[in-house]
Amino acid sequence: MSAQATRREVDGGPVEHVAADMRGDRRVAQGRALVSTARRPPEIETLHLAWRAAIVPPNVIPPYEELALGGLGRLADSAALIRVTAPGQLDILMAGPTIEAWIDQPSRRGAINPRSSGLLRAMHDAVMRAQKKSYPAETVAHAVVDGLVRSYDLLALPVSNRWGPPLCQVYMKQREQRYSLVDAIFSATDEGVVALAVIRDETQAACDFEIVALNDGAARLLKRGGVDLRGRRLSELLAEGGRNGALARFCGVVENGGSARFEIDAFLDAGADTHLSVNASAMGDLVAVTLTDISDIRARETSFRLLFDGSPTPTALCDPETFRFLAVNDAAAALWGFSREDLLTMTAFDVTPEEDWDDVRAFASRDPAGAVAQRIGRHMRSDRSQLDVIVHSRAIIFRDRHAHLVTIIDVTEKQRAEVRLAHMAHHDALTDLPNRALFRQRLDEELARLDPEQGQLALFYLDLDQFKAINDTLGHPVGDALLRAVADRLRICLRATDIVARFGGDEFGILRTGLAGPDEASSFASYVVNAVSRPFVIEGHSLEIGTSIGIAMAPGDGLSSDLLLKNADMALYRAKDGGRRAFHFFEPGMDARVRARRLLEIDLRRAMAAGEFELYYQPLVSLKSGAITGFEALLRWHHPSRGLVPPAEFIPLSEEIGLIVPLGEWVLRQACAEAARWPANLKVAVNLSSVQFKTGNVTHAVLSALANSGLPASRLELEITESILLAESEANLATLYRLRGLGVSVSMDDFGTGYSSLSYLRAFPFDKIKIDRSFVSELSDGGDCMAIVRAVAGLGSSLGIATTAEGVETGEQLAWLRNEGCTEMQGYYFSPPVPASKIAPMLKANEGARSSCEGLVRH
Repeated sequence: MSAQATRREVDGGPVEHVAADMRGDRRVAQGRALVSTARRPPEIETLHLAWRAAIVPPNVIPPYEELALGGLGRLADSAALIRVTAPGQLDILMAGPTIEAWIDQPSRRGAINPRSSGLLRAMHDAVMRAQKKSYPAETVAHAVVDGLVRSYDLLALPVSNRWGPPLCQVYMKQREQRYSLVDAIFSATDEGVVALAVIRDETQAACDFEIVALNDGAARLLKRGGVDLRGRRLSELLAEGGRNGALARFCGVVENGGSARFEIDAFLDAGADTHLSVNASAMGDLVAVTLTDISDIRARETSFRLLFDGSPTPTALCDPETFRFLAVNDAAAALWGFSREDLLTMTAFDVTPEEDWDDVRAFASRDPAGAVAQRIGRHMRSDRSQLDVIVHSRAIIFRDRHAHLVTIIDVTEKQRAEVRLAHMAHHDALTDLPNRALFRQRLDEELARLDPEQGQLALFYLDLDQFKAINDTLGHPVGDALLRAVADRLRICLRATDIVARFGGDEFGILRTGLAGPDEASSFASYVVNAVSRPFVIEGHSLEIGTSIGIAMAPGDGLSSDLLLKNADMALYRAKDGGRRAFHFFEPGMDARVRARRLLEIDLRRAMAAGEFELYYQPLVSLKSGAITGFEALLRWHHPSRGLVPPAEFIPLSEEIGLIVPLGEWVLRQACAEAARWPANLKVAVNLSSVQFKTGNVTHAVLSALANSGLPASRLELEITESILLAESEANLATLYRLRGLGVSVSMDDFGTGYSSLSYLRAFPFDKIKIDRSFVSELSDGGDCMAIVRAVAGLGSSLGIATTAEGVETGEQLAWLRNEGCTEMQGYYFSPPVPASKIAPMLKANEGARSSCEGLVRH
């Protein structure tokens, strides 16, 4: 008898029924009982009524003697007497033969273990409910016997026992209905189920099979009626579809025993292929077969294969346990330099450096139910060269097994470009020294951990003597080469813990820590002055320059970067006044430069009201057509006594004192008014200061300038530097998007000289990148500057951003920039900045040159 059984409770009525009888309300109780006894077998109903009739007040529960001693008659064979020895514990005291066979346990064998079979559990539950309610309990139990599902009605009658623990009389009645378990299973599944009988040859080897049974699902999958297939030979069915080879698979299951799973193609009458997954299990001469239609899966797999093989992205399928490649496409083979056949004999470790293997294992052991995972790492090609890659992976099921679908993106060149751009953000492009930003960062770090007991910090601010004269006389190429030579000589002067930076122009800074005092700083400054004063040989010229140095020391001269830089700058001014090629320490009384700055500030404020400012315009020229596409507005100050004051002197001061806000609004209005009189195809570019973003209403100023001039917004180009994005980037980005919404275009000026990185190009969709003149001037030397300009031009082309090269001074530079894909140029090769009055003649000359196919004409 099977150990499987279930039960269905039947409402037997509460103990209140008995209480109602004892109160005399017998008709009510009987009415309630009739509701629950309508479907009882006669024997169950008889015993139920007998129990009620045997109630002896005031005990409520009938005594044992009334029901258990000779009162059952022929029903005793199907009855048992149960004793409740403790809560939840039952013993069989007596059982009829039918009960003994039913529970597969002799009577008087001790306690009932409800876990041993479902039937005993049903009996246990019925007895416990009867004891708890003091009222008969009924249930229905089910068991599988000889492949048939049988049902049994159970009645548990609680009785009182004057000699010991409570007793319960249990009666069992088997129902006539029986159900075939095989038929139920066959009809319950949509999958095909087939029973095959083995046919053996004269050597007793399996050679064929007879279909002895199958369900509707199998008939449907095989496109035949069940009656048509029953009794047929399997070889006949397979031969119709040309699949005789599949017969050997079934024979192998019988010969080897156990079970096997495989796939076959069942050829249908309609002419299409149905792909079936077969699971066959042998039991003697009977083979049980389940058939599953996997046509959709195979179709999806075929589509997947087409997408997989045809994808230009390197893609592979990997076993998550062995890391073996299950499939690779041509793009992956090309990336790694192996053939597809070779890769299918390899694992992921064969294309990964050994030091990254632990990362690969951790990556593969992640939660397989998760989303697409990403890992940044390295791969190796067949020639052992390494690639920087981004690996994306998703867990999938491939041919009934777990696998990882992996795509690989080669970011080697991108990584190198980003490393270079990151280096550019903190290093000077000309000398490859740290720039002011990195120097300041290191200065902040050293000041934060400064311990006077461990030594003092010294900041040396250097400015080269006579450099401007050499640069003006021999040209920028010689001047730039001289700056690189000075940088190399300064590097030689340093300890490993020192840092030297180029601040811009011919200014440098050196930071030294752990100094015993001013004497040690003085000795080092003398050493640097002497080193720089030795002659340089540049392009056949013997050049002699010197350097002046201002020194500020912490903690005595300040504990902030701003203060130390300011004090060192003031000391440098004193050193230059003292005759150059000298150094000077900061002294609190150094206020001469402060006074001079104050006088310049007064003159600057007066100049605004006196109308001493004027705009000059430098043309922007298309490298494709040679046409002037617009002009950049450049501010000039005509001082009544000083003459033309360089913008580098008064622009930083105007930003520092806040005058740049009204001055910048004047520039916007004036430039837009001038541009409104130009031809409609020309733009005007105006520089915006970061101070205007911080303290001024830039959007309002632009709107006002456009409205007053009538200039279309599309003809105004605003130039910003990365410092605007560096400080308060969220607010400034919002302002840039508002300006972009007006219709004006926005370009990044001096790209690569300060903090520029790819992150800024991702943060805002710039219309143009302006390549700084320091890179353009070095093109003739090749090397890094040429690579950087090429990278920036390529980056702009990839992102759809125009690129303008500043500071173009030679035809060779022009030709190279045009060949590399730069879109615009600006520089003295075409024209210096000119007053507004000279724009019209320049446009006319440019148009004439283009008409006569002369290209760019220098002015």
